[in-house]
Amino acid sequence: MPSIRFNDQTLDYLPTETVLQCLLRHRQQIPHGCQAGACQSCRVKVNGPLAAQQMHLAQQGLRPDERADGIALSCQLQPSEGLEIRGISPKNDQHTASIVARSALNEQVWELTLGTRLRWQAGQYFSVSVNGVDYRCYSASNLADDGNLRLQLRRYEGGQVSDALCRAEVGSEVTLQGPLGDFTLRSDARTKRILLLGNGTGLAPLLALAQHALQELPATPITLIHAYRSTQQAYHCTTLEELAKQADITVASASWADSAASELDDVLDKLGALSDTACYLSGSTDFVRHYQRRLFMRGASRSHIFCESCLDFTQRA
Repeated sequence: MPSIRFNDQTLDYLPTETVLQCLLRHRQQIPHGCQAGACQSCRVKVNGPLAAQQMHLAQQGLRPDERADGIALSCQLQPSEGLEIRGISPKNDQHTASIVARSALNEQVWELTLGTRLRWQAGQYFSVSVNGVDYRCYSASNLADDGNLRLQLRRYEGGQVSDALCRAEVGSEVTLQGPLGDFTLRSDARTKRILLLGNGTGLAPLLALAQHALQELPATPITLIHAYRSTQQAYHCTTLEELAKQADITVASASWADSAASELDDVLDKLGALSDTACYLSGSTDFVRHYQRRLFMRGASRSHIFCESCLDFTQRA
């Protein structure tokens, strides 16, 4: 049976699995989370040559110095005979933060405030872990100069990370990796308006982007829309209420549906053609896919539609 080497151990692999799946099947301890390349917690060091195309795919999103050092994401790496990999020490890229506050925004969504000196750009996210092994990705909903990091997360009862975070006591420590991602305010998008549209906890990065845009582009009109499937899924937070009081931003909420015209479509109709608008779209994969097309049909340029999809952790929340 074909095999790979991991930390001087020989492990057989299946043709259909990734390196991460192989390691987990053999009960190897390795940090992991999304298994989609976003959280970057499952990094390994590749020893020896590997096909350039395969390394390119397994190094998406990593820093240039990490790529040069042979670091790859094991969840995106396909095993091959003779492959040698080693686990890497996460200490240089991990940070601890203490829980300062936590509160429920509705029956499913919680806001978590962490004390940290880390810096990030509006729109970026962090990989968060309670036990140092299981990670989940959550976007910052505030600016770094606040002194704390605020995250909004959907709580899954019994979830390995989300439920543990919501149950953790104030003062408890968590592990962070990041900041990650490039869903940031684009200075090269020279448009007359900004539209921030998100559903569920996809609102979080939009809140940070709205605050940043008000600082950096004070003369640019901003529309922030939070979409929801039902009124039970809608929620409010202090940041949203504070933004609604600002002069240069319009804040709205609306229900949406996959097919039939929805309340959200009526709200978008009032904006008119979007040819002069930079659109930032965040939320569930189906929502982002659905409204990416609709925004384009309403006149938005493809080069001015920036998207961030929330990964589905239903089975591993």
